[in-house]
Order: sequence, then C-alpha cells, then structure tokens
Amino acid sequence: MNFDSNYENEVDKTEVEKLLDELDVILDPESAKIDTMSDTAIHGYLTAVACAKIEIPLERWLPGIFGEGKEMPQLSSSSLTSAVTDVLERIKSAIRAELEHGDYVAVVDIDEQNGDLVEDVADWCRGFFIGIEDHYAEAIENNDALWEFIEPIVYLSDPEEIEKELPESDVAELREQKSNFIDEIEECVFDFYEFWNGPLVPSVVDAFSAPDDGPDRNAPCPCGSGKKYKRCCGRNL
Repeated sequence: MNFDSNYENEVDKTEVEKLLDELDVILDPESAKIDTMSDTAIHGYLTAVACAKIEIPLERWLPGIFGEGKEMPQLSSSSLTSAVTDVLERIKSAIRAELEHGDYVAVVDIDEQNGDLVEDVADWCRGFFIGIEDHYAEAIENNDALWEFIEPIVYLSDPEEIEKELPESDVAELREQKSNFIDEIEECVFDFYEFWNGPLVPSVVDAFSAPDDGPDRNAPCPCGSGKKYKRCCGRNL
C-alpha cells in the first residue's frame, strides 16, 4: 500500500501517484471554481472503473470525479479541460496496467497521531465505493460472492454510518476485523478485478455500453418518489 503524503520521497512514488500530482497542478488554479474528490478518492474511484473488462466510456465515469450527478465543470479553457480528461484517462490506464501485471497498490493517506504515522484508508475506500455504486451496483445486489469481495472496503469507507444499521454483535465482529480489512484492501481489489475479467453475463456488458435515451440512473426518478432512478423505477432495468 502506498502512502500519498509529504512523508514519501518523490523518487519512491508510483506512476499513478506522479499522475495524481500532475492532476493537482492542472486543477490548482481552478480550485475555487470546482469541487473534486481528493487524490486518494479519485484513485479509489478510478480503480473501480479500471476493474471492468469492458471499457466504460469516459462520459459514464467522468461526472463521478466531480460529484455525483454533476457534469464536467466549465474550466477556463478548452485546452485545460482536455488536459484534465487526458490525465484522468492516463491514471485509469496506469491503474489498469498495475492490475494486469499484478503489482497494483492502493494509494492511501497517512495522518500523524501522537508522533506515529497512521493509515487513513477512508477516502480511498469512499472513492472505490462510489465507483461501485455508479457502475456495478445491480450486479453486486444479485451476487453474494461479489459482495464478499468488497465488504471490507464498504465498511472502511464509513464505519460509523454502517454500524448504525447493524446489530451490536455484527458491529463488534467488524471492529475486531478492522485491522485485517485494512491489510486486505489490495487483495479485495484483485479479487474484484479477476471476477470482472472472467466471463461476463450479457446484462453486465450492456451496463458498460453507451447510455440509452432513458433517464440518468443517478438522477431523481421521474415518478417523483424522491429516490434515484436506479433505486426506483429503473431498479430492474
């Protein structure tokens, strides 16, 4: 697991981390205008995207980087917009190459607490979880094995919120396993990647194809229920 922090020597950074630094430099002058995920969350999100055997089109995953349901923000120039999309595509490709070659590493933050450096995986896990919600949710709902692959990451994305919905016995068990979950993040990613790079059922392939003329799956449902379309009338589509 690589640490994205000031404690890391520049020469020790992976290609992905260098590209994330490049993205920071490009976006820094626009930071007052736009709201993006953190570097570690972007890495988690693009990891989820890169796990798909079928190429997920840019227009399907790019809005997730800038907040759920949002479009690509208006930047100062078309050349700047092109630079942002180019580096994001290169980050995704570099992650995919790591997965293919078996040397993938999750990029996480570290915090200094009482003089010790402590891993902070929540941001990365949140990014990965959002990627799963955006692109794999329906398949996971119907496949217990897939859920087992990502359960540690889902829990680490927001332990306090998830614990509110569980009985005390389950909460105690999860807390006991938390340190193991952190150690298993990369193993979970490889399991998830290997599943999606085996035989794919047609419905999953269709999910990664170009969008149809129906409602945006992350938009409010047209029926007026207040739920997202994918959680309401579009649930079984």
